[in-house]
Amino acid sequence: MIRHGVCLQAGTALGVMLLLAFPTSSDAQNINQKLNTLRLSIIGVTIDMRDGQSLGRSQDGSLFRWDEEITPGDRVSSDKLLGIEHFEFAGLPVVPGTNVSFTDGIFGPERFRLAGRLTSLSIDFRGRYEVRAHLNWSIYDTETSEIIVEREVKGLAKGATIGSRGEQPNALMDSVIESLEEFLDEAGEKAIKAARG
Repeated sequence: MIRHGVCLQAGTALGVMLLLAFPTSSDAQNINQKLNTLRLSIIGVTIDMRDGQSLGRSQDGSLFRWDEEITPGDRVSSDKLLGIEHFEFAGLPVVPGTNVSFTDGIFGPERFRLAGRLTSLSIDFRGRYEVRAHLNWSIYDTETSEIIVEREVKGLAKGATIGSRGEQPNALMDSVIESLEEFLDEAGEKAIKAARG
C-alpha cells in the first residue's frame, strides 16, 4: 500500500525514518538511543480503534472522534475528527490495519523487531491538550520466530498541540513516546537478554 509516496510495507525504514524526522522532545532522542542500544528495529504502530469512537471533548464541548479514513463529507462535521493522516502528520510511524506483520516486508539486519498497537486514546483540551494513549507493545525475535514480550503500557503527555497539522512538538507523539519509553524500561532489555540466553 502506498500512502504519501512511502511504501508502508517497508517496515523498519518507515518507523525509524519517522522517529528520526520528528524528534518532538529529548524523550524522542532517548528512545532512538535505546532502540540502537538494544538493537531493535521499529516496524511501526497500528491503530485498533473502531470508527466513530469518541476520544474526548474539547473546551467548547465539541467531540474528538476517531475515523480511520476521513471522507470529504466527514470534513464538514462539527466533531474534531482524527484519522490515520493526522497520526502521520503528528510523526507516528503508522502501519495500516489493526495488526503488524513481523515477517512480511523489508526489514533491517536487527534480530529484534518492535511494534505497537494503539488500542485507546483519550484527548482532553482545556487550553492545553492532555493525551492518554494505551499501546500494546511487542518485541519479536527473528531467530526463534517468536514474540518474546508483549505488554500494554499507558502514556500521558500534555502540550499546546496534538500535531494533527504537523506541529512539533505535540502531545499525541509525546504520549506514544512516553508509553514506548516505559515499555523499554520495564521489559525491553530484560526480554532481549533472556532471548540471547
